[in-house]
Amino acid sequence: MFGWNDINAIIGTDYLAFNWHNLNFNTNSYFNVNIGFSNQPIPEPATIALLGIGLAGLAGAAVRRKLKNTKQQ
Repeated sequence: MFGWNDINAIIGTDYLAFNWHNLNFNTNSYFNVNIGFSNQPIPEPATIALLGIGLAGLAGAAVRRKLKNTKQQ
């Protein structure tokens, strides 16, 4: 027969752990699973470059719209 009596989940800044107490494999069993993960750094120059390209595109679209409106009048 398989089963458990108590389950705990622990979440930290860089880990996630599940603890199962008293599994029914035999008397006073203990089963523990730990899953670790890490964050990958984001290169800041690339982020700033993407922001700059987006802002330049918005500014270019605004100028283009303004020129189009002045030509129509």
